[in-house]
This record gives sequence, C-alpha cells and structure tokens, in this order.
Amino acid sequence: MCCYHRSYLSTLTTTKIIISPSEAAALDVLRGYQAKLNAAVPYGENNAEYTYNRVREPLVALIDALSDFTPQFLPPIETQVTKSLEFLDGATSLIHELPNWEPQAYRHHKNNAYEDISKAWALVINEAAKRGGGFNLYSGGWDQILTRHNEQSGGRLVSAISAMTNRVGWMASGDHANSSDPNSILNQLMSGNYGAPVRVGPW
Repeated sequence: MCCYHRSYLSTLTTTKIIISPSEAAALDVLRGYQAKLNAAVPYGENNAEYTYNRVREPLVALIDALSDFTPQFLPPIETQVTKSLEFLDGATSLIHELPNWEPQAYRHHKNNAYEDISKAWALVINEAAKRGGGFNLYSGGWDQILTRHNEQSGGRLVSAISAMTNRVGWMASGDHANSSDPNSILNQLMSGNYGAPVRVGPW
C-alpha cells in the first residue's frame, strides 16, 4: 500500500463524519495504481509467465486498493446512492482494463475483482430500491449502464444484474408498454404528476 493510499484511507476513517469522501479522488488513486501496472508490462513479445511475474506486484496492489476503497462507498458508510453508483461505475471500468491473461490460471485476479464488484453493485441497488422503489435507478439510467458493464465483463456481473432486474425490470417492461400513455403510473411518477386528478372526458 502506497503512502498516499494509507493517508487517504486514514482521512476517510477519521473525518468521514465531517467531510464526505470524494469518489473522484478515490478513483484517481486507483488510476495511479493502474498506471504503475501498465508501466510494468514488458515491451515486445514475452511468454505469459514472464509477463505475469513482471506485473504481479502492481496488479495485486491495484486489486488490494480497490478492495480497500470500495467499502467506503457502500452502505451503511456511504448514504448517497448516486455517489456509490458513480464510484462503482468508475471502479468497474478499471477492472475491464485489467489484462486478460492466457492461460486462464492467471485470470483469477480479474475474475475475483468482477465477483466482488458485482456484489457491491447488488448491495447498492438493493439499498436504492428500499428508498425509492427503484425509480432512482431507472430514471438515472443505471440499469443501462450496468447492462453495458455486464456485457463488457463477459457476463460476470450476475448478482448485480439479478438485483437490478428484480428492482427495475418491471418498470422497463411497463414503460415500454405504456410509453405513450401519459396517465400510466410510471409516466406520472417520472413527471411528478402522480396523485394529480386525471382528466376523463371533456371538462
């Protein structure tokens, strides 16, 4: 763990009640680890074992940093759902960029990272659904963002997709069926008119 990493985590621990941690700052630290990983990749054609041994240390450092930072942006520590989702969006993008090793034996770091981040997504999605019935997830387009991440991961975000489907899947299908109906409950909720009198016939 680098000095800045330790310092930043210490700051989160001691001042989180006073100052809300910044997901942008955490992602910047993670990108710093990613830059060190990329710099360690040897030039030219090399066998997988040699390349893996060259990058293993910065790779593990990046994975460890990701594991350390992620809980800081999950409930109950982080109470703002949007901040949690924005961090997970950036963190998942970093995982996509990890090497796809051959042979498969060297891919466990990336596969485990996908599994952990998928569980983190599911936790935040379930918490968000408790507060707004999933409408904040749907209206914010997070279902589409997560779907793209799942496709890019090769379908490894199973628990996250399952949570999202359970929470907003019915809204997506209902919106598709009733997108032209201004009196549908979904459209009323999205427009802020739910509960207003519905006009029937000429007034």
